[in-house]
Amino acid sequence: QESFISTNDAAKVLKMKQTVFAKITGSVFFQPGNYDLGLNLKYKKDFCVLGYTRRRYKHGKKNEGAPKKAWGRKDTVLVVGNQRNEESSASDKNMVWEYTPKAVRLVAAFRQKFPKFFAAISKNPDSYRYEANILGSKGLDEMKQIREWLNNIETAKMPRTPCSTDEMPHAAIAAVQRAADVRVAENEKEGVVKHANLKIPSSALYLEGSTLPTDVLHHADGESPELGDRVVNLCANGLSFGARGTVVGIHEESTGCVEVVMDKEFIGGSTLQGSCSNFRGKLCLWNHLLKVNASDSMDIVDQMIPVGSGKSAIDNILGVSKEDE
Repeated sequence: QESFISTNDAAKVLKMKQTVFAKITGSVFFQPGNYDLGLNLKYKKDFCVLGYTRRRYKHGKKNEGAPKKAWGRKDTVLVVGNQRNEESSASDKNMVWEYTPKAVRLVAAFRQKFPKFFAAISKNPDSYRYEANILGSKGLDEMKQIREWLNNIETAKMPRTPCSTDEMPHAAIAAVQRAADVRVAENEKEGVVKHANLKIPSSALYLEGSTLPTDVLHHADGESPELGDRVVNLCANGLSFGARGTVVGIHEESTGCVEVVMDKEFIGGSTLQGSCSNFRGKLCLWNHLLKVNASDSMDIVDQMIPVGSGKSAIDNILGVSKEDE
């Protein structure tokens, strides 16, 4: 889990004005040429750079005007990154930016490389645009050097992510992927997976009167996803039924979407904007997945599948012995 500090604390660490730190981590426009010489670790109040910045409520809680949850089956899905109009103005006042140590170190490296630039900004940090002449007689050349340096830092190629997204650090996602690779390799060593035909009533899988493939019966209806949840695909497009993966990103509740790193490569898989290996990532609706763990599986068996209809076979699959019963 990454640590974050406030704008004020970050500025104190670097011994600079809070307004200067806030300006540098965003956009800094220079004329002529409309050069943006900021780090752009935050973009238009709605987008951040994972591992560097995030936007959170001041007291860790949303206000009463927060958007409706969409983890329930019948909620409307919004496009990831969109906002409900009524929430924007009210929430902005209660939101603050926070920064990781990596972001603070990046600002420190920027200042060390271009001290004249920081000195010029410090004289008028509230200005929206600056002129090249404040950087000296060779201001245009200085601007080009700064822009070239910014184009080659790590964050230049990193995606800007909606602030509402909660995602694992890249190192954690890499660890999840390695663990899945080890698990798949061990399963392949054990040989072909044994299959069993089971007699399971439709009521154990689908809602009564359902007409859509997405009307699956969730034994924990409305349960919100958490980072690290193990999931099985039910009806997400592009994934085979039963494909397993791990939740590594959770988008705003009103979208109902999560990002999943699958245990195996699949056609159409993505890198989740560079977070994982190619052909392993997938953006899914939470309601198209089934959260699984051993205890959940046993509960479903006991509640939904009657004795004599294949329950013993499922017990064997789950590793439940007669002594445990």
